[in-house]
Order: sequence, then C-alpha cells, then structure tokens
Amino acid sequence: LHPRLRAAAAADARAASAATRRGDGDARPAARRASRGAVLPLPAVVAHLERRHLLPAIVFLFSRAAAAAARGVAAHHAGLLGGWKAFVEAAFADGLLRVLFATETLAAGVNLPARTTVLTALAKRGAGGVLAPLTTAAALQMAGRAGRRGTDAAGDAVLLRTPYEGPADAARIVG
Repeated sequence: LHPRLRAAAAADARAASAATRRGDGDARPAARRASRGAVLPLPAVVAHLERRHLLPAIVFLFSRAAAAAARGVAAHHAGLLGGWKAFVEAAFADGLLRVLFATETLAAGVNLPARTTVLTALAKRGAGGVLAPLTTAAALQMAGRAGRRGTDAAGDAVLLRTPYEGPADAARIVG
C-alpha cells in the first residue's frame, strides 16, 4: 500500500472520528467532505499522464456508454463488433493510439502494451443496478494490465477519486 494512500486513509478516519465527537451526524459523509479533492476531468488526467511520461494508458470506465463517449480516442467494450475491437487492439499495440478507454472486460484476457492503467472509480454498478465496491481481485486484474513486457521495469496503476469515494475506500480495496 502506497504510503501517501495510507496517510490519506488515516486522515479520513481521523476526520470521521472528530465528526462523531462533535456530533455532526453521520461521520462517513463528514470524512468524505474532509478528504474530498477536486475531481479531474478525463482530458486533464490524460494530459497529466502525458506530462509524467506515463502513456500509453488504458483508462477503465465502468459503462459502455462512458467508454463509447470518449471522443477522439479509441474505445473498447463488449458491445463492439469483433472486427472493430481487433482493429482497436492492433492500433494500440502498434503505438498508433496512446490512450484506450475501455470497460473492465478488456482486463479479462486481452494483453495490450500499456505503461499505465487508470481506474476511474472504486465502485461499479452490478446486478440490478446496485452500486458495489470493486473487489480486490477486479482492481488487481485491471491494474495488472500496466507494464509492457520487455519495455517497462514496472507498470503504474492510477486510482482516480470521485466525490463519493475517499482514500479509505481505496485502501480497503487495494490493501
């Protein structure tokens, strides 16, 4: 577990404890308010990755609509025709695409040469539309797509914060 994530989770817990002592009501929303940072839009995330030399990257989104809505970049999800998915995979593998927006189905078996993977949320909608936290196995499967064999000594996985998730949630999933 990264030391900065561990420190942020501890700060989140302290804020929740302080809110409970003050009688501010439900401590969990108070802790989230205390730890909530600015949520970066995806173009800013991609620009940040580029500045830090972390491309090519696979950005995991948790809906087909979100993956398909990313304009000017390639999308990969189960609803695409097989030929188009193969074309996108070949273009990414050949370095013609620097960013691929994909659903988690890409993590289950497609081996693409990404330096970095980005998880845009720590929860996803499951059966019946119920929002549930990612399992550790699912997060590790997506993170495991990072690192190009023979090119990178290691891969990087980036967990993006949403207004509804904090460092403690990330620590619970990856810890």
